[in-house]
Amino acid sequence: MPIWLDDSPLRQAADAPAGTLIWTRHVSAGQRLAQLGVPYYGGGSNPEHAPHGTTIAVSVEAHGTGFNLQHGWSRNRVLVPMASAELWEQLTGRTHRQGDRDKV
Repeated sequence: MPIWLDDSPLRQAADAPAGTLIWTRHVSAGQRLAQLGVPYYGGGSNPEHAPHGTTIAVSVEAHGTGFNLQHGWSRNRVLVPMASAELWEQLTGRTHRQGDRDKV
């Protein structure tokens, strides 16, 4: 279990407005966000069933699994930058789908 010397970036992320997805690559960051009151959906869990319009933390590993999160979330916060433009596009594509007009 990691020891947090300064978790102020996670606290700032936890204060995100409603309808925000907080993307994290590290399980320990997701677990800490959960302790701060932000539900965490790690690899293998399905964030599509989370209460829509709330702020949730999601594993970056879920970005390529086809989840369609646009109906409940319209903002993205990324705690760890993606290594390539393709990964950025895939991650943000979970909430911003071209051609779809029925945003929340």
